[in-house]
Amino acid sequence: MRWSACLCCLILGGCVPRSTRVALEQGLRRAPSARVPRPPSAGPELPPGAPLAALVLAAVARDPVREAGVHRVRASLEEARAEASLPPPEVALEVWNLPLAQPYALGQADMYMVELRQRLTPSGMRDGLARASLEEARAVTSELAERELEVAERVTMAYSECFAAARHHALHEAHLTVLDAMREAVLARLSAGSGDLAQVARVEAERARVLRSLSRYHGDRVRASRALDALVQRPTGTDLGVCEAPSALTPREDPERLVTRALSLRGQVRAARGMERAALARAEASRAEARWPELMLGASYWQMPEQRPGVGLSIATSLPWLSPGGRARARAAEERALSARASAAEAERSVRAEVLEALSRMDTLGRELATLRAVTLPSLDRARDATAVAYIHQRAELLEWIDAARMRLDAEMDDADLVAELLRAGASLDRAVGAPVPRSPVTPEAP
Repeated sequence: MRWSACLCCLILGGCVPRSTRVALEQGLRRAPSARVPRPPSAGPELPPGAPLAALVLAAVARDPVREAGVHRVRASLEEARAEASLPPPEVALEVWNLPLAQPYALGQADMYMVELRQRLTPSGMRDGLARASLEEARAVTSELAERELEVAERVTMAYSECFAAARHHALHEAHLTVLDAMREAVLARLSAGSGDLAQVARVEAERARVLRSLSRYHGDRVRASRALDALVQRPTGTDLGVCEAPSALTPREDPERLVTRALSLRGQVRAARGMERAALARAEASRAEARWPELMLGASYWQMPEQRPGVGLSIATSLPWLSPGGRARARAAEERALSARASAAEAERSVRAEVLEALSRMDTLGRELATLRAVTLPSLDRARDATAVAYIHQRAELLEWIDAARMRLDAEMDDADLVAELLRAGASLDRAVGAPVPRSPVTPEAP
């Protein structure tokens, strides 16, 4: 009776805790599918002029790295299920004392035996290895969320370049109209006898410079369009349409609140903490392997010719205390756990720096844009208009008018660049935080 009770305790001791088994089954049920459903805007044909949000959804849904990560998650979950299971049973067939002269004469053997054996590895070891694989699956899931943010940021970067190039192109086309007005004014003065042919040549040279810039900005827009083609996996050369002008937005949240939110949401931090938990679980498994023996239970049936058949039971155990290998592996696993803990701390420090840097960048860009729109552009408008009137009334030189118009053009280009930079900085901030950050419009304010 006492022996049967001990045997039951040994068998039950080889079971993995129910909490681990439940976590494994839930993880397998909730594992992401490799067949990612595409949103309506992510069809094979994105319409020209598709908004930024549609391009981001399409790029994320078609990202092959995400599909690879999904398979890694499911592989880790299946590995966790395998680690939690007992080793497969073993069966052995033995024939004893065959004649040396006729080893094939099986009917002349003294005994036949069939034995079924089962190894019982320490439950703590299997539980630790299963939890380690489960935590690794969770870490890969967090990496998938991080990857989606990276893809969204790359799409936003390409889209902002497309917007800036299109905006610069439109501004230079409008500047050609100003140059045409200059040419007419020069010709009018020339017909009145007070002009100079060199001024006509000067206006034509300025037009040539603008036409060259138009070619460059057209090329920039095509390059940005090709980058978007690659990200959303659509045929190269698809008509991009007109990139809608993004709103100039700046965040209005406390930096420490954003940092706290980032540390709880960011996939990089969650993945690092998951790898730390996985390393701790493997360390526990190594300690259990070094501390507890592995059992081998066997049940056999044997038959001796002309005698009654019989059965046998066997039990064997390893002696881990007599080998330094297990203790060395446990110490190595503990060192890896400490390394993973330091990596997780570094991930938190890096995320904090990214959030504060992106937030500061957006704040600086917003202030500069507000000053540009409140002070610089109105003053340049007045200067350009006043110089044009002065030239028509022969109180200013042509170069003064050209310089005033060029300064106004440069300021408008700065406005477009700042809006594009704000869009890129906002994407970097969203990626740093791990989720979209509420923002408010930039309002022109005098300093």
